[in-house]
Amino acid sequence: MKHRDLDRRARSRRLRPEVGETLEARQLLSGAGRNVVIIVVDGLRPGSINPTDAPTLYSIQQSGVNFTNSHSVFPTFTTPNSAAIATGHYPGDTGDFSNTVYAGYPVPPAGLSPTPFLESDSVLGDVDEHYGGNFLSEESLLAYARQNGYDTAAVGKLGPVLIQDVTQGNPSGGAVPAPTTIVIDDNTGKAGGIPLPAALTQRLVAAGVIGYAGQPAGTVSGAIAGAQVVAPDRSNRDPSQAFTGPAANVASNNGFSGSNVAAGTAAPNTVQQQFFTDAITKGVLPQFASDGKPFAMVYWSRDADGTQHNQGDSLGSLAPGIDGATSRAAVKNADDNIRQILDALRASGQLATTDVFITADHGFSTISRQALDTGGSIRSYASSLSYPGVNQGFLPTGFVAIDLAHTLGLPLYDPDTTVNGPNNQPASYSPVDPTKGQRPRSGDGLIGGTGAIPASGQAPDAQVIVAANGGSDLIYVPSKDAATVRRIVDFLSKQDYTSGLFVDDAMGSIPGTLPLSEINLKGIATLPTPTIVINFRTFSTDSTNPLMTGVEVADTTLQQGQGMHGSFGRQDTFNTMLAIGPDFKSGYADPLPVSNADVNGTLATVLGFQIPSLGSLSGRTLSEALVQQAGAMSGVTLTPGVLASAPDASGTRTFLAYQDVTYSLNGATVTRRYFDAAGYAGRTVGLPVLQGGAQGGSLFAGPQDLAVVGGTAGDLLYAGPNPTQLISGPAADRFVLTRGAGLATVVGFDASQGDRIGLPRGFSLGGLSLRNGTGAYAGDTLIYSRGNRRLLAVVQGVDRRALRPREFVRVAGPNRVASAAKFGAAHLAHRPAGPLAMRGR
Repeated sequence: MKHRDLDRRARSRRLRPEVGETLEARQLLSGAGRNVVIIVVDGLRPGSINPTDAPTLYSIQQSGVNFTNSHSVFPTFTTPNSAAIATGHYPGDTGDFSNTVYAGYPVPPAGLSPTPFLESDSVLGDVDEHYGGNFLSEESLLAYARQNGYDTAAVGKLGPVLIQDVTQGNPSGGAVPAPTTIVIDDNTGKAGGIPLPAALTQRLVAAGVIGYAGQPAGTVSGAIAGAQVVAPDRSNRDPSQAFTGPAANVASNNGFSGSNVAAGTAAPNTVQQQFFTDAITKGVLPQFASDGKPFAMVYWSRDADGTQHNQGDSLGSLAPGIDGATSRAAVKNADDNIRQILDALRASGQLATTDVFITADHGFSTISRQALDTGGSIRSYASSLSYPGVNQGFLPTGFVAIDLAHTLGLPLYDPDTTVNGPNNQPASYSPVDPTKGQRPRSGDGLIGGTGAIPASGQAPDAQVIVAANGGSDLIYVPSKDAATVRRIVDFLSKQDYTSGLFVDDAMGSIPGTLPLSEINLKGIATLPTPTIVINFRTFSTDSTNPLMTGVEVADTTLQQGQGMHGSFGRQDTFNTMLAIGPDFKSGYADPLPVSNADVNGTLATVLGFQIPSLGSLSGRTLSEALVQQAGAMSGVTLTPGVLASAPDASGTRTFLAYQDVTYSLNGATVTRRYFDAAGYAGRTVGLPVLQGGAQGGSLFAGPQDLAVVGGTAGDLLYAGPNPTQLISGPAADRFVLTRGAGLATVVGFDASQGDRIGLPRGFSLGGLSLRNGTGAYAGDTLIYSRGNRRLLAVVQGVDRRALRPREFVRVAGPNRVASAAKFGAAHLAHRPAGPLAMRGR
């Protein structure tokens, strides 16, 4: 059986450009003289915004547009979301699948690694050059604005800043010329950085915004001798004091992540971010005012993300995790920077003509390297071995690569470390023997092959490549060998740390997995498309507040108790999104689903831009939040649903919870799908799927459960008050009809294994009417109540004639939703950790 939607009528509403979307983009506002500013607060969770820690953001949340149903793009990492914000397209089109990807060739600026970390100007420039000048394929908002006479700038965190206008970092004649778009990041004034325009350099120097320029040689890593402006590193050293040596690994150093025996940083990223903020308010904005042209600017705040990653508040412990004092100080630091930028815009008179869109690239979680919500420990081959710097029994960095190499019986190489040949030049990648305590330095792995570094521009001979990232990993099988792929899927599906697998559509349908196309990872990308994406297990430490207490297993160099993201749990997909300005509503809480892929189209509409598009995996204009477009919207519908894969041999399925939004705008229909959470039932925060266990019993869907799945011993499955998918497990299940329930969609009904339609007290076969479905329900049986002609259930893929009287059986128990909720209170422990707390209906 193939994977199927809860609402099959939604199948035609996949994320593809609609005719109406093109028309929508033409309902342009007056963009004359309008400016736009995008502020990205990296890793800021909506629950972190309060009057104490984030007074500026809290004020905007109340007075501007608060997007209460927001979404990060999966994988929930920085660079995929940076590309989505920049271009309005999902990773399947941009090829930015994660922070670390398989590039298909040894990347020189990444030390010849074929799995480069993309948060690097020189790496981005090299990958851009290798893939035709713009590896994202799509035009960004800043690039289009620059080409149309706007002043443009991108300031802040290394990597995502350059992605906003990525071709501006491309080398020419071996060097990067000073670009038209101003780029200020961690590498400004350092080797591999993007040069500043001379006029801006003079303005910054005159304002005293020089960072670490003038410090003794060797004390600031990578600083170019004689550079007039040098971006501070994350050490928090006072630039007014002469440095006596390189930055020390101490608690005041925001870049210090600690170890398994030493706590990480106790300080937010204050000095570096103050430099970026001063560069904007004392250099970039005055320069724009002097030019007298409209402008588009992006500011990317490393906090809260950088501090939440490295904080030392919770070494080895899941509490307080990323909710300690250091993380809260990072939120306050970012908030202070935003206040300074808004104050500068206000003081210069620019704020009145500037729309400000504030977003976070993703949510955040506390890391687990061993602990599970079940009270047990993660077990795998990798965690059974011993490694220096890793607690016994904990997952090491690179556990996926280690486990796969072991199960495939193939050698493992570290693509991020090299071994020199006879000519004293790198000749091969370092072999990794985990039985000797060795592990990949960054978690990436080349499995199989010789480990030889290929010729320039050529692919390595590895059979399997793992790009480790954190809350999810990318796995590549260049040969697309079906047996190898299925063997990997079978192994990973049985691991404690796995919660959902997604496979390249080119591999066909594999039970237990969903195709990449269902999550917008299959498009026109020029970079290699992952063969498998593994989502790691997530849970929460407080079921009453799961989105702020999320925990995830992570393939990372960081420690248990520190912070990570990247999973498909709702705590990672739920990001902050706010907007203020002359074109946005005031005091409006937007209940419709939105995502980072919508930022580009919304601001393009504000500016009157019609940015060309190649791929089809694009976002929408957030018309409901715009003053001049909201009135033209009509017929808005929001349809939540769950997509379920076919079960594998053990009954395991990957589920995807989504929301479809559809509306008419000036006569055209606009439809988009948003992804809430995905994974295995009971292993993903916010996945509205209730699954039975090994004991058997009654499973009652709650108000937020969209699917109920039978366990291994046979269960009674009850729909909830909303439409519910009732999915057959590997044993005989009873699909119980009840009054007051939403439409029950029965999936996988198999009479031969003992599945039956359950009739509680008050129901009889004579009181039902069975009909063959038509249209969207063709091939299904529709079960109606004869009394009120209400549609009670849809039995998918079963002809009416196959539902004989013996397929209907009496069951004891409640016959309506209200009594079922009371009767089944004890069974709610089966529910996955974390309700969907963001629904706007």
